[in-house]
Formats: sequence, structure tokens, C-alpha cells
Amino acid sequence: MTYNIPSSNYSVLLQDLRNAVSKDLEEAEKVLVSVAQSAPGLMPGYINDLISHPGKKMRATFLILIAQSSGHYPKERTALVAASIELLHLATLVHDDIIDNSELRRNQATAHKKWGTRLAVLIGDYALSKSLELIIDDVERRIPASVSRASSALIAGEILEIERWGQLDLSLEGYFEVIYGKTASLWETCGECGALLAGYNSDFVSECMKLGKQIGLAFQIIDDLLDYGVGALDLGKSKNSDLQNGLVTLPLILFFKGASPVEGEQMKSLLAASTEVGSPEKIHELLQNKGCFEEAKSMAINAIESSIEILNKFPPSEKQKLLLELCALMAHRSA
Repeated sequence: MTYNIPSSNYSVLLQDLRNAVSKDLEEAEKVLVSVAQSAPGLMPGYINDLISHPGKKMRATFLILIAQSSGHYPKERTALVAASIELLHLATLVHDDIIDNSELRRNQATAHKKWGTRLAVLIGDYALSKSLELIIDDVERRIPASVSRASSALIAGEILEIERWGQLDLSLEGYFEVIYGKTASLWETCGECGALLAGYNSDFVSECMKLGKQIGLAFQIIDDLLDYGVGALDLGKSKNSDLQNGLVTLPLILFFKGASPVEGEQMKSLLAASTEVGSPEKIHELLQNKGCFEEAKSMAINAIESSIEILNKFPPSEKQKLLLELCALMAHRSA
């Protein structure tokens, strides 16, 4: 079942989403500030610097919208779980930037570029540990279990991605295994925790997990496209970083899946020289001519439509409408 694309653009919708849950996001941000203030040594300044950047907080917003969708939810616990998710996401961003040697994140210098790799690693470790500590005593025992599983899955996804760097014969199955771990697993956890906070039954909690997973898969596919500049306006991070870091993402997998031997050798030569002037543009042209970007976007849209089917099972409400709009506009985001 499809859903018509709203007339608003993605950035406007994101602001609408944040406005709809602003009070709960503010409470979550208070938790984040308290975590920063209680950190040892000079760590409060570093963590405050990172959490003060105007990130989109999409995962926390998604979690809160699901929690609110039933009409009743525990506000204090929701703030703690949302803050836990944000800290876990922050930890992965800091560590990812180190692994990828990225220089920019949200138009700011990355943590390891500002303070050095040793401190950045510890900042990420601290954020991860505090993420788990925040929800360890939650009365709904499935919540800390879910966040713990997500933290393991995120690390597993990164390990698989590193192991598969430069693997030009990577299968679609192998690719989806990576992006489930590194991205979709956290969205899946947001769906599960939001549904548990909303008080939904076990069957509907499972549906919300599927919802989160499908949104996460679509999000990462679109992120891979944005890295090529497809649909990108202002990423706030380096473009073509996947190419330069040897990451084989969906457009390349689709290319090699349908390429002739001559086309394959041409692409391999360009990839070997991907840091040279002009090579990324030539790679982009080959992928464009082969229809790889459109095919990847089509796969993202399939995941989005699966999400919409699940959202149509939700109780009709303003929160459901906002979540439907989020899904409908996901494929049209530019940042």
C-alpha cells in the first residue's frame, strides 16, 4: 500500500516531527546534559560540545512518536530511553568517524580531528557505557535487553563492514547483513522500545520492530546514495567518503551484478584510482548510465512501502500521520 508524498519538504517535516515531541525531546536532552556534567576530568566539555551540535535526533523522535501513539506513556522513562538511544548513536558516530578518518560531521570537525584519536575513542566508549547505564533498571526488562542487543549488533555491523572493505563481489545478502547491523538494528530497537513504552501487546511490539528495521534499511540505502551526491544538497560531511575508504555499497554491488567483463574491468581501474582527480565523477557516470542509482532507490522505496503497511495498522492519530509522512518523504531527503 502506497502513501502520497506530502507537499512539505523533508527538512520542514523533520521540524514538524521534532515540534510534535518537543517536550519529551527537551527532557531527554536534560538527561544528556546531566550525563555530560557527571563525566570525569575534562570529559564534560567534550561531551557537551558533541551533544550541543544541532543533530536531527531522528531515532529518538521516532521512538517518542511510537511511545505517544497509544495515547498514554511513561514520560520520565521515555526521556531516559530516548537519551540512551541518542548516546548509543553518538558513540557509533564518534567511532565510525575514527574508522573512516572522516573530517566533518554535521558541518563540524569530527571528535578525533578536534581532540585526537585516543580521547575520541574514550568519549565513544563513555557514551556507550552511559547509554546502557541509563536504562539498566527500567521496570520493563525487555528495554535494557533491546538496547544491549542493538549495541552488539552495531559493533557486529561495523566489524563486517571492515572485513568486507574492497570486496567487489559482495552479495546483496552480505550487504544487507552489514547495513542491518550498522544502521537498521538501532531503528529496530527504537521501534521495540517505543512500542513497549506505549504498552502495546507482544504481537504489535514485533510489528513495531519490523517497522523500525525497514525504516533503518531504507535510511542506510539512501545514505549510500547521498554519499555519491545523489539527492544531496548539504550533507554536512565529506562526499565520496565511501569510495575513498574502499566501502562497497549498494550502487556498486548492483553495478558488478549486471556488468559485462569489460565494464567490470573499467570500474575496477577507476576504483583503484578513486582518490585521483576526476575518478569519482567517472565512477558516478558509469553507475548512472547503468541505472544503479535508480535501482538502489527503488529498493529503498520497497522498504519504505513495507513500513507504511505496518503504520496503517496503528491507531489513527496525529502521531501516526507524522510517521506516515516521515516514511513517504524518506526517499526524498537530501541530508
